[in-house]
Amino acid sequence: MPAWYGFTNPSIAGKVSHFRRKNWSMSFLVALLVCLSLKPVFCALIIEGRDVPVVVSNYKNFAVDGCFTPTTLSFQFSTSTNATVESCIDMCSAANYIRAGLVAGSQCWCGNVIKPGNSGVGDSLCSTACTGNASEVCGGPNSMLEYSVRPPVVPQVVGSDGIWNGMDERDAICVPDVPSARTLHHLQERSDSMTVQRCLDACLAQDFALAGLEYGSECWCGNADMYGRRRITPASSACNFPCAGNPAQICGGANALNIYDRRSGKGPTVGPPSPFTSPYNNTWFFNACVRDDAVLSGGPRTLPHPPTNPIGTEDMTPFLCIDRCAADGWKVAGIEYGQECWCGSPLVPLPTSLLAPLNDCNLPCTDYADFSCGGPNRLLTYYRR
Repeated sequence: MPAWYGFTNPSIAGKVSHFRRKNWSMSFLVALLVCLSLKPVFCALIIEGRDVPVVVSNYKNFAVDGCFTPTTLSFQFSTSTNATVESCIDMCSAANYIRAGLVAGSQCWCGNVIKPGNSGVGDSLCSTACTGNASEVCGGPNSMLEYSVRPPVVPQVVGSDGIWNGMDERDAICVPDVPSARTLHHLQERSDSMTVQRCLDACLAQDFALAGLEYGSECWCGNADMYGRRRITPASSACNFPCAGNPAQICGGANALNIYDRRSGKGPTVGPPSPFTSPYNNTWFFNACVRDDAVLSGGPRTLPHPPTNPIGTEDMTPFLCIDRCAADGWKVAGIEYGQECWCGSPLVPLPTSLLAPLNDCNLPCTDYADFSCGGPNRLLTYYRR
């Protein structure tokens, strides 16, 4: 029985259903006789000829998933005065998408994943008739009636791809991510066409050693696992989002990264970090964590000179900063924010007013996460004897 009737009385529902199958050319008198056995409001609906649209439950190998808000899919394929459920599904299927959605009676959307932040809502919010077939529902003014293929596509882990490896001896490499302290330092892109291969290729093109996928559509790159958070096991408990560009692949999860490494079994450097305090080349020695409040106060930097041969933000290590400052003839090297190198020749030891707790210099180096490379407005410093 179509849901629009709203009748719970089988005899009344049967009369209405039977009546709708009659030819609408029957005489007004016969229509009135039927109405007399019903409540006046239902009689009015029939006499007016109102036809409330119903949800198409399935078409070909697609079945309805429900009503969602806001728009759940990524690509709007058409807005049409002849929209139907069937034409939208045909359009999405022909473009190799596994999901189709209809909005506002006329819009057809396609995609492979439901975008984050969407939620199922009551069917009453999807009740707008299709512009091409008034007997069918094509979503609502601000809600999507969404369909997907059956049986559902089950995403699988891509364990390796060429020079990249995303597995250890037991499971896929899945690690937690925190928006305020990212496991991988560089957001390469967010894309509704994301695949594992797309992310790996993008990170390789930028010469990163690590690649990570998250939320089905995000690609992150870096040279170090910045905080060394414990891996999630089993990986499938958190890294289980299908890739937006290929729903047969897994592309991480919510605040969970599938990580791939191309360093031939060496493994990434892994935080949490600690300061490098050993002598370096028997000429450079660890000094202290010191303040660098120029950004806050507008005053001069504690170490004012960047190296003349710059260091990339993803390439920072204590050794590289020391080498670059030494090459320029400076006597003190300092690393800040995990990625900045500063040089100078102040008197050592530095004034006690500049000293800061060592724990303030706790950001991992972007290319060597075993070691810390300063902190926010804090320099981890080394000096040459």
